[in-house]
Amino acid sequence: MAINEIIIPKTGLNMDDCSLLGWHVAEGAYVNEGDVIFEMEIEKAVMDIEADYAGWLHQSVEPSEDKPLPIGTVIGLIAETQDEYNSILSK
Repeated sequence: MAINEIIIPKTGLNMDDCSLLGWHVAEGAYVNEGDVIFEMEIEKAVMDIEADYAGWLHQSVEPSEDKPLPIGTVIGLIAETQDEYNSILSK
């Protein structure tokens, strides 16, 4: 069992930050590894980002085109079990 972080990935050599444009999966929904879970924009290119883990999605950052996020920023969590997801919500 685990709670895994969703981070802004480095997708380009010169990438320092990006904008989180939106989530493709609702808060609390179950995702499979490889499902597209969010969309980000770097240098005017829009990219879909896939889940690295399966589990229940917790979103901790709201989308905003005006607030750049550095590489490595934790924007959400994926809990392997429903109990772990519920524990995130109770914090």
